[in-house]
Amino acid sequence: MSIFGKLRGEAPPSEPPKPEQGQLLQILNKIKADPKIYPEILKQIADRNPGKFKSLRKVQRYFKSATTDADALGLAKLIDHTLGGGTFRILSFLDKKQDSAKSVYKLLKHNIEGTSFEKQVEKGYYLNLLETYAVNWDLEKVSRDSVQNFFDANGQTLDGVDIQTNV
Repeated sequence: MSIFGKLRGEAPPSEPPKPEQGQLLQILNKIKADPKIYPEILKQIADRNPGKFKSLRKVQRYFKSATTDADALGLAKLIDHTLGGGTFRILSFLDKKQDSAKSVYKLLKHNIEGTSFEKQVEKGYYLNLLETYAVNWDLEKVSRDSVQNFFDANGQTLDGVDIQTNV
């Protein structure tokens, strides 16, 4: 109440004004409201942190216990630690539009599925060898280098290495 209100004899407000939610807490509430992303985030945190969370329910309780920006910051760090740096920032792009949820899910797909080279190979993703090596090699030289890498990693032998190609 202002000093002028006191001088006029106005009654104090019945309840104090609610503090506005901080930005981290707002992002966290957007995550909780999304029916596709929220369960997936919970599942990934439970699966990748078995020492900290014994079940999916424990992760859910941990999310629900976040009521301040400090709690939300702890959750943001957990999400980034579990799914890779910048994941919480990507999640901040969520809003009530369905298109944003689809876009965010596409951005998070590699974080959720695993971005290691081995995971990408297992799933059959194109490896972009010609583009990512930053060298000017032809396809035969890239193929030879790939086989050489298997040879070197397998104790200087290709025994037991099965190479299959789809041409």
